[in-house]
Order: sequence, then structure tokens, then C-alpha cells
Amino acid sequence: MYAVIGVSGNTGSAVAQSLIDLGKPVRAVVRRPEAGALFRRQGADVAVADLADAKALAAALSGVDGAYIMTPPLLEVPDPDGTKRAYIRAIRTAAEQAGAPPLVVLSSVGAHLPSGTGPVVLLHELEQALRDYPGRVSFLRAPYFLDNWAEAISPATEQAVFPSLMAPGVCIDMATAADIGFTVAQLLLDTRGHHRVVELKSARRYSAQDVALELAQLLGKPLDVVYPPRSAWNGILTDAGLSQTGAAQMAELIDSINEDRIGFSGEGEYRTVQEGPAILFRRLLEATVT
Repeated sequence: MYAVIGVSGNTGSAVAQSLIDLGKPVRAVVRRPEAGALFRRQGADVAVADLADAKALAAALSGVDGAYIMTPPLLEVPDPDGTKRAYIRAIRTAAEQAGAPPLVVLSSVGAHLPSGTGPVVLLHELEQALRDYPGRVSFLRAPYFLDNWAEAISPATEQAVFPSLMAPGVCIDMATAADIGFTVAQLLLDTRGHHRVVELKSARRYSAQDVALELAQLLGKPLDVVYPPRSAWNGILTDAGLSQTGAAQMAELIDSINEDRIGFSGEGEYRTVQEGPAILFRRLLEATVT
């Protein structure tokens, strides 16, 4: 049995589905029972636990062969760092109380850096909190989520524009949540080693301009990449639902990307994913039709 946190989100659902497709038993860990309905229908066990509730989380992690751990960005709340630090404390306590099952922890490119990376700093803290965890831990440092570009489909379709806070010509590694989820499933089933860092690369690096071109080809029309001035970012991000603190953190992360201050550490092993923007956009566009 493999416990999966966050099955109502992009990576958690991908991890759970990958494991089920491989014939592995899954325990979906959710805050609300209805959030696990999709996987319950596929035979999964469902456990209800808030990430800040160490007792409930320990029960959800008890007796499993491995667990997928992730903490949501929470950039919409006034104090994302305080909330995530409560999650980190509860996760560490709960995992030990559950008998220290093997963990695969979703981290990020740049998590080796202690500052200057916005919300990624809390993933650095999560890694540090689990460095001396008595069980096996794999830290999966994922690149930029291609799925973040899903929000560009509407303005691209309706206005022929592709908005991006990432400078159009900056190339970085990117991966879909589906590829990340499958990689997590592989790591959960891999019993080698004790503590390790796995850094996830894409088959090629992409810029916002590259991603826009892929979407333009699928839509059959040219797209204008719109890169707003730095002074407009706060308003754009808060209008999108982020809190003032969350907007500042996201802006710091994007600055670190645009200024090439964030990257892989090279301290662990590399794995490469294959899905690119065309595959993601095709899947998303087909979903809107059906």
C-alpha cells in the first residue's frame, strides 16, 4: 500500500493514477472525504487528514510501503510560510510516529539554495527537516511545471496573446505533472539506497517563446508573447488570487529564473522526462472539447 498526499492536485493525482495503473494499492490522503472519490471508485483506500494534523497524518501513513509527500504552494493565503512550516513539523512528526515508511518528497529545482527563490525556500526547509529522517527519503527536485501554462490557453484562444512573466527568451527545464507523477511512482517502487536527491530534467529546455509557438501551432494561428513590465507584476499576481506575500514570493522566484540565479545543484542523480508543451496542450485542448 502506498500513501499519496494531494490526490486532488496535479502531481498527487498523477502519482495515484500511475500507481493504480501499475497495479499497486493506493491510500489517497485527503482533507475532505469527497476529494478521494475518483480513486475510491478505482479501489483505493481513502484516509482523511489535514497536513497540519500530525495525529491524523500518522494514522494515514501507518502500515504503508511508501508515501508521496508534497506541500501545496499556498500563495493565496496571507502567511504561506507559517502555514507550510506547520505542515513540515507535522509531516516529520507523523512520518516517524507511523514507523518511518520510505518517503518520496516533491521538492524543486533550486531547493539547495537557502534564500532568494521565493516559495522554493520552504522546500529547502522541508528537505532540511527530513535530512536525518530514519527511513528512506528521495527528494525529487522538479523543474518548472509546464501545467502552469494552462492559464495561457484562454487568452491565446480568445485574444491571440500569450502572457508570460518569464522573459520570452529565457530557457529552462520544464516538466508536466503527469511526467512528475510517473517519476514519483517509479521512485516509490525503487527500494535502493537511503537518502538521495533526484533532479528532474526535460529532454530539452524551453523558453516562454518556445511554449507559445507550440500552442500557436496547435491553434493554427500566431500568438503574441506579452511580457509585462516588472512594476505591473504585483497587480497581475494579486488579481490572479495571490496574497500580497504570495505575490512577492512568486515575483522573487520569477526574478531568479529570469536572472539565471536558480538551477539544479548537481549533487544527486538526474532523470529525464519526455512530455513537452505540445503533448500537454493537446491533452488540455482535447479535454475542453470532450
